[in-house]
Amino acid sequence: MNYLQYVNLLIGTNSVKSYSNGNTTPIAAMPFGMNTFTVETRCDSDFLFFNPQDHHTTGIRLTHQLSPWLGDYGAMTFMPTSGDTVDFNPTVASGFVREKTVFKPNRLKIEFLRYQTEMELVPTMRGAAGSLIFPKNNTEKRLFINLQKGVSELKIDAENGIIKGFVTNKILNHALPQNFKEFFIIKFGSKINIQKTVALCNDKVEQGKAEFLGDDLRVSLCFNTEKAEVNYSLATSYISYEQANQNLNAEIGKKSVEELYNEGEKIWNERLSKIEIETDDEEQLRTFYSCMWRANLFPHTFYETTKTGEKIHYSPANGEVLSGPFYADMGFWDVYRTAFPLMTIIDPEMYKEICLGLIDFYKESGWLPRFSAPGPISCMPGTAIDMVFADAAKKGIVTDENILSLMLEGMLKHATTPCDDPKLGGRDGIADYIKLGFVPLEYRESVNKTLDYAYGDFCISIIADALGKEDIAKEFKDRALNYKNIFDAETNLLKTRDKNGNPRLDWKEFEWSFDYTEGSAWQNSFSVFHDMAGHASLMGGKAEMIKMIDKLFALPPIFEVGYRGKEIHEMTEMASVDFGQCALSNQPSFHIPYIYSYMGEPDKTCYQVRRAVKELFNSGINGYPGDEDTGSMAAWYILSTLGFYPFTPATGEYVLAAPSVKKAIIHTGYGNNFIIEAENFGKDNIYAAKITENGSEIDRTYITHRSIKEGMTLKFTLTNEPTGKAYNKTPFSIGKKQ
Repeated sequence: MNYLQYVNLLIGTNSVKSYSNGNTTPIAAMPFGMNTFTVETRCDSDFLFFNPQDHHTTGIRLTHQLSPWLGDYGAMTFMPTSGDTVDFNPTVASGFVREKTVFKPNRLKIEFLRYQTEMELVPTMRGAAGSLIFPKNNTEKRLFINLQKGVSELKIDAENGIIKGFVTNKILNHALPQNFKEFFIIKFGSKINIQKTVALCNDKVEQGKAEFLGDDLRVSLCFNTEKAEVNYSLATSYISYEQANQNLNAEIGKKSVEELYNEGEKIWNERLSKIEIETDDEEQLRTFYSCMWRANLFPHTFYETTKTGEKIHYSPANGEVLSGPFYADMGFWDVYRTAFPLMTIIDPEMYKEICLGLIDFYKESGWLPRFSAPGPISCMPGTAIDMVFADAAKKGIVTDENILSLMLEGMLKHATTPCDDPKLGGRDGIADYIKLGFVPLEYRESVNKTLDYAYGDFCISIIADALGKEDIAKEFKDRALNYKNIFDAETNLLKTRDKNGNPRLDWKEFEWSFDYTEGSAWQNSFSVFHDMAGHASLMGGKAEMIKMIDKLFALPPIFEVGYRGKEIHEMTEMASVDFGQCALSNQPSFHIPYIYSYMGEPDKTCYQVRRAVKELFNSGINGYPGDEDTGSMAAWYILSTLGFYPFTPATGEYVLAAPSVKKAIIHTGYGNNFIIEAENFGKDNIYAAKITENGSEIDRTYITHRSIKEGMTLKFTLTNEPTGKAYNKTPFSIGKKQ
C-alpha cells in the first residue's frame, strides 16, 4: 500500500500569529532528516515563511525551523530566474499556483510564473537533488540564492559547475556556538558564467567574481548552457566542506533524481506503515497518515557519517566535532507527553540513540538541556528531559548502568544546583523549591514549575531505583509530593504562594496569569501525572476529582488576559471550540480527557476523546486545533485514534479510551505486533463495553508497555450507550499500593 497518497504536506499551514491551525510548513524531507525543504512565500518573516493563501513565492527554502516561535538557522532559499535583470530584493517574488505545485514528503516541484521557470527538489537525509527548468529561448538562465542573514561565503568553480560555501544565519543567536557554520556544496549539470554572475555582498553589487564573503549575501548565478534543464545535487555539513562532499557522495553519488525519489518513497512508506489502520473513512486515512508524517520529522538528525562509517557530530554544546550520534531540535516539554512515547513503541532503537546523544551533550556542556534548538535555550518550565530519560529506563530501552548513572548525575545536578545561566540548563528557583517545597510566586510560571519539578523528582527516583540507589530514590519520591504544598482545598485548584507561604491575594480562576504556563488554573491544576490518586484524595476522593473534570468541561471557555495585557493565540484557540476549559490546542490539556479513565470510569474519556479526534483534527490547511509542536499534537491524534494514551511517562503504562478505527496493527520496534480491534465499530458506538487482552477480559483501565513489547491483541467491544462501568484497578500512582 502506498501510504504517501494520504499525506497532505499542507496540513495545519493556514496559521498566523494570532491564531494557529498548526503553525506548520509543507516540509519535504526524509524521516528525521538533517535538512528539510519547504516553499517560502514570506521571506521577510522570521515567523511563518509559508502561508497557503499566498500567491507569491521567493523559492524553495532549506530550513531547520522546529517552531516559528523560535526561528530558523542554517537557512538558504533557491529560485531559478530568467532574463538579464537581476533584482536582489528578496521580497520581490514570483507568482505561483498552489494547486499546481507538487507537495510530497519526497518531492517538491514548483513553477515560477514570473520567470517561466520550474524547480524540482527530491530530498535526501543531508541534501537534495533535482532540476531547474528554464524557458526554451536564449534568455539568461539564473539561480537566485538567498543565504539569509549573517555572514556567508560562496565560492564558484565555474568550469566544473560547482559552488560551495557556508552560512552562519541563526535567528536563535543564543542556541548555537559562535563558530557555527553550515557548509554546503552544490554540483550543477552546467558550467557557470562568472562574468554574468552577480551578487549583493555587504550592501554592494559585485559582478564577475568567483568568491563572495559578506553579510546578508545574495547571489544570482548565471549558467553557461543552451539547455533548458540544469540538474543539480546538493549536500550540507555542520563540520566541513569535505564532510559536505562526503555526504553528497554517500547519499546521492551518481543516482538519478527518479532513483532518489523512489528511494524516498520506499523509506517513507516503511515509516508510515509502522501503524496500519483499517477504516472506511477516506478523510480519516488522510488525517492519520498526515499526522504520522509530522510525527516522523522531528527531532532532526544532527550527526554525519565519515568515509569509514563512523558517526560524528558538531556539538551545539561546545562547538567541537566529536564522535557519536546526536539529534537536535526537541522541545522536551512538548514531546515527552506523546511523540516520544510513540517512538518508544515503534522505534526504541532511535529513542535509545537520542538518549545517548543527550548524555554526550551533558558531558560536553556540563548540563542537561531544558530545550534543544539545537543548542540549549531557556524555554518552557521544568526539566522535562527527566521524563525522557526515566521513560527509557522504565521501558528497558536504556539498561547500561554507566549510561543510567550519567543520566542520574545530570538529573541530580539540575535538581539540586542553581545554574548561573538559565540558557544552559538547571531549574529556575531550585534553591527556594528545595527550601520551601514549592516554587514561590516571585518566579514566573511558579505553579507549573512546582508541578514539573515534582514530576521530574519522581523521574529521578525511577532512575535511582533502576540503579539500586535506595536513599536517593526515597528522597526524590518524597520530593515528588511537593505538589501538595500548592493545593488549595477551597477551590480544589492549585495556587501559588509567596516565600512566606501566603497565597496570592489577587488570584482569579480564569486569569492566564504570571503563575501558570499558557493557561489559567483550570488548564494547569491537574498535571500531577505521577500521583493522580494522591491528588484526588486531597479533594476527598476520585468522585470529587471526576466532579472537577466534569465542571472543567462544562464551564464556558472564558479567560482573562492577565499580565500579558492582550489576547494570545492559545486563548483564542481554546475559546473557539466547545470543550469548556479543556484547551486541547496546547500540551497542558492533552491528558485531561483521560483523567476519567485514570480514575476508573472510562465512559467520559471515550466520549471526549472521540469528540476531539473527529471535531478538532482534519487533513486540511486548518488541520490542528493549535500549535503542532514537532510531532506532539500529531502523536496525540495518532494515539487517541488508536484508543490509548501515555498518561504518565516513566511508569510503562498507557491509559485506555476506545479506538476510533475498526482495526490497527502496530509493528513495534521489538519484532512483535500490537493489534487493536474494535468489535461493533460505528460512528455512534464510542464506549467500551468490554476489553480483552489476548482473549482474556481485563478489569483495569490501562495496558503496559511490557505487553506491547511482547505482542498482544487488544479487543474492544463497543456500544452506543455509556456502560456505567467502574474499575478498581487503575494506573500507577506514587502513593497507591500497586
